[in-house]
Amino acid sequence: MALYSLCLWIILLPVVYTDSKCNWRLTSCALLKCRELVIGEIESALHEARFNPTTGTEFPCSNLDISHSTLDRIKSTSLAVQHPWKYTEIRLYRNNITFVQENAFDKFENLKGLFIGDNRLESIKLANGMRQLEMLDLSNNKLKNLQSSDFPKLTNLTTLEISYNQLTTLAGLLCNFENLEELRAHHNQLTTIDGYFRCNNKLRVIDLVYNKIVRIGSTVFSNLVELVSLHFSDNEIGILENGAFENLHKLQTLHLQENKIRIITATTFVGLSNLISLNLDDNVLETIEPHSFSDLKKVNFLRLSRNTVKIINSNTLQGLESIDIVDMSLLSIEKIAGHAFGELPLVKYVFVNDNEIREIDREAFSGLPNLVSLYLFNNRIVLKPFMFSELNNLLHLTLNGNQFNHIKADIFAGLNNLKTLHLNNCSISSISVGAFHGLKHLKRLSLTMNALKEIEADTFVGLQKLLSLSLDNNQITRIEPSSFYELEILQYLSLTDNEIYKLEKNTFQGLRNLSNINLSKLSINVIEAGTFNGLENVTDINLSENNVRKIEGNTFVGLSKLLNLNLESNQITLLEGNAFFGLNTLEFLNLKNNTIPSLKSNTFNGLEKLYKLNLTYLTIGEIQKDSFIGLDNLEVLDLSSNQIKILQSETFLGLLKLKEIYLQNNTITEINKFAFKDLIRVETFDISHNNISSLEKHAFSGLTFIKFLNLSDQNIKSIESGAFEGLELLKILDLTKNKIKSLVAGTFIGLHNLQILDLNNGLNSIHGHAFNALENVGILGINNSAVLKLDGNAFRGMSKLKVLNIENSQIDTLNAYTFQRLPSLKNLNFKNCIIKIIANKAFSDLNGVAINSLLNNVVLRGLSIEDLKPGAFINFTFWGSSLDLSFNRLTTIYAHNFEGLEQIIRLDLKSNKIKNIESLSFFGLQDVGYLTLANNSLEIILADHFEDLHKLKHLDLSYNQIKILSADSFSKLKQLTFLGLKFNKLEKLDSSIFKDDTILEQLDLSKNQLSNLPNELFSRFGFLVKLNISNNKISSLNSLFSSSKNILIEFYASSNAISNLNATLVIEASPNLKMIGLNDNQISCSKLKEILKVFHKKGIHYIKSTDNFATDKIDGVTCQVEESTLIDFEPSLIDSELNSLNSSDRSVLSVHLMKSLIETFKMAQVNQNKSNSNNPALFVNNKTSIIEVLLVVTCILICAGKIISSFRRYCCRRACGKFTHAPSSMELINAAT
Repeated sequence: MALYSLCLWIILLPVVYTDSKCNWRLTSCALLKCRELVIGEIESALHEARFNPTTGTEFPCSNLDISHSTLDRIKSTSLAVQHPWKYTEIRLYRNNITFVQENAFDKFENLKGLFIGDNRLESIKLANGMRQLEMLDLSNNKLKNLQSSDFPKLTNLTTLEISYNQLTTLAGLLCNFENLEELRAHHNQLTTIDGYFRCNNKLRVIDLVYNKIVRIGSTVFSNLVELVSLHFSDNEIGILENGAFENLHKLQTLHLQENKIRIITATTFVGLSNLISLNLDDNVLETIEPHSFSDLKKVNFLRLSRNTVKIINSNTLQGLESIDIVDMSLLSIEKIAGHAFGELPLVKYVFVNDNEIREIDREAFSGLPNLVSLYLFNNRIVLKPFMFSELNNLLHLTLNGNQFNHIKADIFAGLNNLKTLHLNNCSISSISVGAFHGLKHLKRLSLTMNALKEIEADTFVGLQKLLSLSLDNNQITRIEPSSFYELEILQYLSLTDNEIYKLEKNTFQGLRNLSNINLSKLSINVIEAGTFNGLENVTDINLSENNVRKIEGNTFVGLSKLLNLNLESNQITLLEGNAFFGLNTLEFLNLKNNTIPSLKSNTFNGLEKLYKLNLTYLTIGEIQKDSFIGLDNLEVLDLSSNQIKILQSETFLGLLKLKEIYLQNNTITEINKFAFKDLIRVETFDISHNNISSLEKHAFSGLTFIKFLNLSDQNIKSIESGAFEGLELLKILDLTKNKIKSLVAGTFIGLHNLQILDLNNGLNSIHGHAFNALENVGILGINNSAVLKLDGNAFRGMSKLKVLNIENSQIDTLNAYTFQRLPSLKNLNFKNCIIKIIANKAFSDLNGVAINSLLNNVVLRGLSIEDLKPGAFINFTFWGSSLDLSFNRLTTIYAHNFEGLEQIIRLDLKSNKIKNIESLSFFGLQDVGYLTLANNSLEIILADHFEDLHKLKHLDLSYNQIKILSADSFSKLKQLTFLGLKFNKLEKLDSSIFKDDTILEQLDLSKNQLSNLPNELFSRFGFLVKLNISNNKISSLNSLFSSSKNILIEFYASSNAISNLNATLVIEASPNLKMIGLNDNQISCSKLKEILKVFHKKGIHYIKSTDNFATDKIDGVTCQVEESTLIDFEPSLIDSELNSLNSSDRSVLSVHLMKSLIETFKMAQVNQNKSNSNNPALFVNNKTSIIEVLLVVTCILICAGKIISSFRRYCCRRACGKFTHAPSSMELINAAT
């Protein structure tokens, strides 16, 4: 019988959810917000939230917001809120609602906004009421039909949102909303709108985008005199009846794009005198009658793109007096007639690009007196003489992408003020003499991507003011001499990507003002002497990506003002002597990516003003002596990415003004003595990515002004003492990515001004005085050393070092005086390091240093320290107050271990392996107020362990192996207020560990093996306010509380062997008690009930169990069920529970399962009794029946299901609040008894 009862309790055990799904938010109106409700929860969730959120504040209104839920149905009882007349808005978005009862909102008589969007409604009917409603949103549902009978007369409704449904008609509906101002019904299936708006003369906005409307009748909008915005895009409108918009005098926006409109007549837009924006993109327009836009005098935005209007007739755009941009691109236009644009005085820009235009009348653009830019690109225009003669004020003309083939004379006559002409990609193969006649003010002419093969003499006659000429990407093979003769003020000429193999003498004659010429990608292999005659003002020549093999003497004669010469990516193999003769003004020479294996003497003779020389990627393997003679003003020399192996003596002779030299990515293995002679002004030297294995003494002799030296990614293994001597001004030295293992004394001698030093990873040893002379280095990093040995005085000499970072390294021993003579050091950081031993005086001579801390503290946490020698901190000062040695491997705290740290007030030694604490370990720490030794291996606490900690207030000894607390263990700790001893192995507690004058306030003895407490505990600890003895073996407390009174506020005794407690005695002895914990003891449920009554009456809170599946509870506190209670559980109680199920709110499935199981238990009971009576011997011999085994298995399965269900629920909801325990069946049964 007891087993049946237990199973029944498990089945009926309610799963406790811990969160509230509805919460109040206080804004201008009080907002009740609910989320993630499920079917059947709405009434209860709203009922739980029925409290007054405005206590003390008068809020004029309330709003309800339920979203992201599964409600299915909204009934008249669903929205069970208090004071429904106060609600002005209800939002029910995304709730999977399929049905709304007709009177669901009747009681919300002051409702102004109702939003039921993003649900699954297929129909809706609302009864009378909601007279104050102003906004109704039914969008994103599955509504197919809305009739006038579905809604009451809503005379205050101004906004109706019914978009994203499946509506096919609105016939008669809108007459229920006589004052409607905004109608949004886009994304439906409407095919007609005739008669829809007859009752709505106050409409201002109509949005019917994405429907299937096919026509707009002449009277549809006849009464909508207030309409401002009309959106009909993405329909199937093919017919706009004449006069359809005639009465819309206030309309400002009309969008008709993405329809099937074929014709615009002269009466289509009559009456739209205030229209500002008109969009007709993406229709099938074939005809726009003249004067169609005559009434649109205020339109400033007109879109007509992607239609099929083949002819723009005269006066087509007449009337658009406010427009300044005309866009008629992508219209398939073939012809523009004369006066096509009428009189449009404000138009400045006309886009007629991407059409099929073949013919343009000479007077097509007349009437556009202020036109400045005309875009006719991507058409099929046939050029005729004088065709642009009417455009006297045009400044920019773009004709790219037409197919002209030939430019005849006088084509551009009349364009007297034209400044820019683009003729790119027009298949032009020839240009007649006089083609550009009349373009006397043209400044930029672009003829790129054509088919020109030859530039003849006089081609550009008439362009006397041309500044820029682009002839890129043609097929030009020859330029006749004097072809550019008349372009006297031309400044920029580009001929890139042609096929000119040879530059002849006098090719550029006449271009006396040219400053920049681009001759790249021309396949040039010969440059004749005298080619550049007449280019006395050229400053930039680009000859890159050609086939030039040889630069002969006098090649560049005549370029008296040349500043930049680019010869990159040719096939140059030889630079003859005097190759650059005459270029005495040249500042930048780029020879990158050629094949010049050797630099010979006097190669650069004549380049006395050269500032920058790029010799990268030339395969240079040899640099002859005097190669750079003549480069008196060179400041930047780039020799990177070559094949230089040896830097010979006096390699850079003559470069007295050089400031930057780059030699990275060569194969340099050797630097000869005096290699850097004459480099007395070099400030930046990059010789990284080479193969230098050793830096010998005086390796950089001669580089006396150098400030930046990059020696990274070499093969450097050793640095001799004195290697950097002479580099007095060096500020940055990069030695990363090398193989240096040891830094010896005097390594950096001579680097007195060095500020930044970057060392390679993997250093194994730093000898004393290794950094001597680096008095200006402010930051130093040492990384990735497998075994790092730091000698005493390792960093001596770095008098201005502020930050020392040692990362990802292992230090066997931090030796004495390692950090001596670092007066400026402020931060010493060990990151991801292992330090096995910290020796005596390891930190000696450090003053005001923070270790691993931004708060000036010493943090040696998690460094795997095994041994901290006494005196490690002697002569060490810092401005903080905390030492953190937690998470290390310390086993012993020695006497005088913390000498030198007398000012600390907090000491953290938790999570080590400390087993021994010597006498005088904490000597001198008279100000320490906080000490934690938690999670160590201490077994005994002696009287002298803490005797020097006179000001200690907080001592945590939890998680050790403490078995013995000797007498007077804490007697010297007269200011101790907290003592933590939980998770130890204490079997008894002697009150003599403290003296009578102790002021201990909190004592934690939980999770030990105590079986009793001394009766004089409270008399000895007179200031104790919090005592935790949970998880011990204590069986009785009555004698403890009968001995003396106390001032306890919190008392925790859960998980002991207590079977009885005199609650009255506890209260009398502890008049200040506010909280008590009694869970998981051996107190019977009947006794516990009486105990809790006493505590409850006195206002004492008791801890409730967090075990939500424990059935033996009284008001959440666990208890022991008496065996008789289980045996006396009668079938009548089962019937009672069965009857209660019929009226419960459990799901149908749950009720059905529970009822079936209860009936099964009752039947099993009858059968078992019958079996027992028929065969008593069998009953005696068989302790457990088959039925009982099956029931046990069933119980286990049910419990597992409940645990999984509750765990999932908890993971999703754990942030929503504390557990709110509902009484279990066990509580109810016990209460009944």
